[in-house]
Amino acid sequence: MNTLGRSGVKQTLAVRLISLVMAVGLLGAATACTSSTSTSESGSSTSDEVTSSNQGDDVAVDTSGLASTPAPEVTIPSPATTEVPAPGGGDVNQTVAEVPVVTNSPVSADATVDLGGSVTAHILDSKSIDGVARGIGEVGGPAIALTIEIDNESTSGIQLNDVLVTVEDNAGNPAGSLSGDPASPLMGTLEAGGSATGVFVFALPTSSQNPLKVAVSFSAGNPVAVFAVNAE
Repeated sequence: MNTLGRSGVKQTLAVRLISLVMAVGLLGAATACTSSTSTSESGSSTSDEVTSSNQGDDVAVDTSGLASTPAPEVTIPSPATTEVPAPGGGDVNQTVAEVPVVTNSPVSADATVDLGGSVTAHILDSKSIDGVARGIGEVGGPAIALTIEIDNESTSGIQLNDVLVTVEDNAGNPAGSLSGDPASPLMGTLEAGGSATGVFVFALPTSSQNPLKVAVSFSAGNPVAVFAVNAE
């Protein structure tokens, strides 16, 4: 074989060898890529399983301890058995004597009446008004307003809350009281030698107002003062 022929064979072998090396390199690269993808997918799957497992652990709640916790014990004290005497003496088996109520004969509206215990009362003013309802069950409308003065001529203070004022219309029917303006009942303590004024309002139709009977009393056992009043 001549020199030119040998050179051509060598070039052909060199080209084939290079092609073979390139093919082997490409095959190795493809294998490495496939392995990397499989590993990534496997890691992702494992991560999902761990996440799912963790989520399940978060949702699960152990309530067994709640049901077994006993309720706290409550101790109720025993009722008292020691007898305590009444402040004013006596007991539940004692019969209290009835206190008679003495009602005086009617007097004129400008008179001064002794209510007992050196306490006196007299009516300063009586007039027809439009009454204002404020309390439960009250009904506003035609009414009378009575201004009454109480004088304490005793040597000690008295409780004005004990003063009771009632009214009967011209047919003898009791009138209901109103607590709206200008009502200003007597309250508190009236010291010895002092005087106090209160305004008492009673609901009454105009046709039933005159003449009226106004009763004023102070403490049980004392006489009831009655005034004959014609409201203006």
